[in-house]
Amino acid sequence: MAASHIASLFSCPSGGDAHGSPPLVEFISYALYRTQFTPAVTYGALVLLSRLKIRYPHARACTGHRLFLAAMMIASKFLCDDCFANKSWVVVSRNLFTLQEVNNAERELFAHLSHDVVITPPHIEAMAALLCSTPSLFSFSPLPPPPSYPSPPVTPCGSVDCSPASSTYSVSVASEPSPLSTKTSKRPRLSMSSMPFRSLRSKAAGRTV
Repeated sequence: MAASHIASLFSCPSGGDAHGSPPLVEFISYALYRTQFTPAVTYGALVLLSRLKIRYPHARACTGHRLFLAAMMIASKFLCDDCFANKSWVVVSRNLFTLQEVNNAERELFAHLSHDVVITPPHIEAMAALLCSTPSLFSFSPLPPPPSYPSPPVTPCGSVDCSPASSTYSVSVASEPSPLSTKTSKRPRLSMSSMPFRSLRSKAAGRTV
C-alpha cells in the first residue's frame, strides 16, 4: 500500500530501473523487515510525503526510493525514543545509497517541509483510514506481492543508545554529513598530574617537614 500511495502521489514508476534499483514495493518491504518499526512509523512517513505533495502540488519524482527512505528516517526520529544512526540506513537501503546521499536526502526533505515534521496520532489514524478506504490509490497499476524474508539480522547502529525533497524532488551527493546524524563527541581527559593542588600539597608537606 505504501508503494502504491507514493507512486500515485509523485507519478514515479513502481518497478526497478536500469541502475539496479529494486521495485519500490520490494525496497519498502525490505526496509520494514530490517527496521522492525511499528506501522505507526510507516504511516508517519506517508503523512510527511503527503504533506510534501500539498506544498508542491506539481512535484514529480523519477524514483520513490529516496522519498520513502528520507521520510522513514524523519518519521522514526520524531516518533521513536531510540532510532537508527544515518549510517545504519545505508544498510537498510541495501547499499543503494551512500551515507552522503542518505544525509542529503534527509536534509532536503526536512528543508522542503520547512521543518514541519510534527506527526500526531490523528495524522496517523487519518492516513491509515485513507489507505484502507481508497481503492483508487491501488488500481492504477498492479504491483507484485511483497517478498518474504527470514528473521531480520541485527542492523548495526552508530549510536550508543540506538535500538532495533524546487517542485521536483531530487537528491544529490553532499560532501558534508547531516547535522541530524548521530555523532559521538570526544572530550579530552584531564590528567591528575596537571592539577595545581598537587604541587601546592607538596610544598605544604615540605614546610611541615
